[in-house]
Amino acid sequence: MFWIGLIFGAAIAVGVYFAIKYNLNLKWWQWLLAALAILALFAAVQHFYGSLGENEVKSAWIGFAIFGVIAVIIGVVDWLLIIRNKKD
Repeated sequence: MFWIGLIFGAAIAVGVYFAIKYNLNLKWWQWLLAALAILALFAAVQHFYGSLGENEVKSAWIGFAIFGVIAVIIGVVDWLLIIRNKKD
């Protein structure tokens, strides 16, 4: 669990770095969507390895697919909103 928190914090730090470097004016809800996408991605990985540790292979793949699809959808929507704000 320590590593997930460390990677989550590093992903947020990298996002802040690029937002400052490329002068992106992001709204608070865009940051929230990005954090939710990252959190869903790490939930997918955590569920996958946790279920494999319990020898539940089918549950591991189903949970990974569900959380992974949620992460991808939220991430793509957030990315499109950020690109649209950059063009304005």
